[in-house]
Amino acid sequence: MSWLFLFLGVAAEAMSYVALKETDGFSKPLPSALVLLGHLAAFVFLGQAMKGMPVGIVHALWACHYNRDFIVCFDLPSAS
Repeated sequence: MSWLFLFLGVAAEAMSYVALKETDGFSKPLPSALVLLGHLAAFVFLGQAMKGMPVGIVHALWACHYNRDFIVCFDLPSAS
């Protein structure tokens, strides 16, 4: 269940960043509300994910979604 919470948290935060562009300095109510609710939901989901996973793992995966080379976060080193 922790993995689901982590995924939902990342999705909520990504949605809020997309809406952030549309706020026009927080002068538009709907996108502004989406930003605030998206960040709130993201941190609630992050907190729930940390109840069942080590903090280091959650943080690494959470921070990884900001990396432009996203695949690097999940790429295992080769044995050769």
